[in-house]
Amino acid sequence: VDWLNLELLKMMKEAGCYLIFCGVETGNEKIRNRVLKKALSDENLLNGFRMIRAAGIQSIASVMIGHPTETLEDIRNTIKFTFELDPDYADFTLTTIIPGTAIFDLALKERKITKDEWIDISKNKKLHSRNRVNKQGDYCGFSSKISRSK
Repeated sequence: VDWLNLELLKMMKEAGCYLIFCGVETGNEKIRNRVLKKALSDENLLNGFRMIRAAGIQSIASVMIGHPTETLEDIRNTIKFTFELDPDYADFTLTTIIPGTAIFDLALKERKITKDEWIDISKNKKLHSRNRVNKQGDYCGFSSKISRSK
């Protein structure tokens, strides 16, 4: 969303674009910028989602939960921030820690996983689930349209 502008979005709408998938990743700027190297401020994201709405295009906020350094409070703040963005849809998924990535190395360093973690997952010894949360922060499924009560 950092490169979007209203003129471009309006041209996209005229060309038939009706939905934009945005990788918000997390509501924690420190994790988004230092760990994930996204270089996106909360304000960039808020402005981007406002412009997408103003252009008449729907949006999906894609959010990962479970970064190696993330706390329960960070997760709550991520959920809250996602609803502040006011997307049409929100997709909350668990962070996938893949060998060879910076997140994998960080998870090893933080002792959140072992070197054999991926082997266990690939052999279905450990299962990952995908969840969605409602505006109260309760886990309740996967992703869906967000209802706006204004």
